[in-house]
Amino acid sequence: TISDDVLNHPVLPRAVVFVGGGVIAFELGHVYARASVDVTILEALPHLLGGFDADAVAQIRGESERIGIHVRTLAWVNRIDKVDGRLRVTFVADGIECAVEADRVVNCAGRVANVERLDLGAGVIAHREGRIEIDDHLRSRSNPDVYVCGDALWNSPQLSPIATYEGGIVGRNIVDGPRHRPDYGHIPASVYTVPALASVGLTEAKAKEQGLGVKVHVNDMKDWLSARTYAETVAWSKVIVEETTDRIVGAHMVGHAGEELIHLFALAMKHRITAPLLSDMVFGFPTFASDVRNMM
Repeated sequence: TISDDVLNHPVLPRAVVFVGGGVIAFELGHVYARASVDVTILEALPHLLGGFDADAVAQIRGESERIGIHVRTLAWVNRIDKVDGRLRVTFVADGIECAVEADRVVNCAGRVANVERLDLGAGVIAHREGRIEIDDHLRSRSNPDVYVCGDALWNSPQLSPIATYEGGIVGRNIVDGPRHRPDYGHIPASVYTVPALASVGLTEAKAKEQGLGVKVHVNDMKDWLSARTYAETVAWSKVIVEETTDRIVGAHMVGHAGEELIHLFALAMKHRITAPLLSDMVFGFPTFASDVRNMM
């Protein structure tokens, strides 16, 4: 089954296996798990939810396992067989061949833009393995009359708000000439599990990889008043601030209405509102937003 069809089936399965440990597997896995379905996520790589901060991923993995989701990394799927009316997924983990049975197996191993059938060569559009070569203005390098945006881009997240943002840049470049470039550094992303994982900017690993001197503020907020008020089972944040400028370069949250609060950090990053200035704001109390000032 592909992920588009998962929620269209009229009968709730007893067990589901997701091949791939990305956003769709976790989001749909939470839907199934909360409907008392036995859920297993198999990821071939050593890490889950690639691109998100490792500590934030550890938080959402722990919460996923708490509600009964089985998560395996470094698990290579070898085959899927029909056995007695069910599906048996055979995989190798830690050098040992294992098997799990399910009523449904969902392919969440990622998607590639369907551009190979467009006869790109006829338009003199250079590409390799489905990846169109573009410049900084989203133009084809080999044919500057052709622009690329949305899921056809291989180097930006496949998210509808980003596709809309890129489409706007393409439109302005067509009208104004190639003057506008996308800036993805302040665009937030969320994994809509329950609770959600939300992120904007650099992960801690990326900040260190770029040689930035940063202060990393990590908070377990489960005992904060707001978290206790809403009986949150996980409430966690990490805010990454450049030491020399107090500029916020990354923020990551699990729970605590993070899918909404992350936009405050994105706004601050886009308009260069420093961490002290954001902390000085007066928020309505009691709200999750009022905790922002204590996260840095």
